[in-house]
Amino acid sequence: MIRHVAMNLLKREKTKDQLQEEANPGGYERYLPRELVDGTIVSYAVALTPELVSMSEPVLSIDDGGVCVITLNRPARLNAINPALLDGLNTTLARADADERIGAIVLTGAGRAFCAGDDLVEQRSMLDADEATLAGFVDAIQRVTRHIMFGDTPVVAAVRGWAVGGAFSWPVNCDFSVWSDDARGFFPELRIGLYPSGAVTCLLPLQVGPALAREMLYTSRKYTAAELLDCGLASEVVPGDKLLDAAIARAQTLAALPAPARRALKRGLVDPHRAAIEAALDAEAAAVVATMRDPETYARIERESERGRSESRRRPSASPGTA
Repeated sequence: MIRHVAMNLLKREKTKDQLQEEANPGGYERYLPRELVDGTIVSYAVALTPELVSMSEPVLSIDDGGVCVITLNRPARLNAINPALLDGLNTTLARADADERIGAIVLTGAGRAFCAGDDLVEQRSMLDADEATLAGFVDAIQRVTRHIMFGDTPVVAAVRGWAVGGAFSWPVNCDFSVWSDDARGFFPELRIGLYPSGAVTCLLPLQVGPALAREMLYTSRKYTAAELLDCGLASEVVPGDKLLDAAIARAQTLAALPAPARRALKRGLVDPHRAAIEAALDAEAAAVVATMRDPETYARIERESERGRSESRRRPSASPGTA
């Protein structure tokens, strides 16, 4: 049975024929209760299909068979990070982890991208923000990592399109990450004078080795899904139309495991590194706030935004310039 974890879906009537006409070829219909698919439905869950997302809430969730799917829902902005999205994501992750009926979480993004990193349009408005406001925003980013890594429920990232900056750290934080074959990830923070987040300063050296971690963080190089699979950051690479199916199948396998042992294993794998991860999160937060208080950072953000707009005018599929 599908149950909405954190928010109410927009109520709108659709017939089965209309849903079939609109649904993503790799869509969600098989994960819906039959009584919601047959005939006219209200508050329909198939709206989570990327092409159909029409709700204003930044994060949507649905659970089926012990799996909770959380979808970042700002597709017009490539799901770029802003305070509302962070609030919704942190709330939803916490509620899903606390629900003993949920055995695994899938984290994905609506539309063409997983998440294009910080919303640079909104971030420019923080130029005059006080330190407490900046610290609150950064703390919300770091809390996402804490929920993913320190919760008892395994999390599977389903990444399509772009995963950028702080949002690239989220698949790194997850227990498993499934990438579409056309997806890419990169850390652009240093290029615009910001600092990485999501404990990647600790986790990347552990996961890919110090040399590659330095390259990823210093150079802002864009990595393909195949390269991320080769270095161990991606668990699996699949065609784009199979992405959600593959991620949910992996999550269902996890959810089917005996719960006490599954929860204990997650703690057992993370706890030996927890102190180092916590120290990295705190150090990163302080460094991010310091760089966000530098007026030169916002000048770089403005130049980066203009560069991104110029590239978009020339090539609509150009990569995001967000962090």
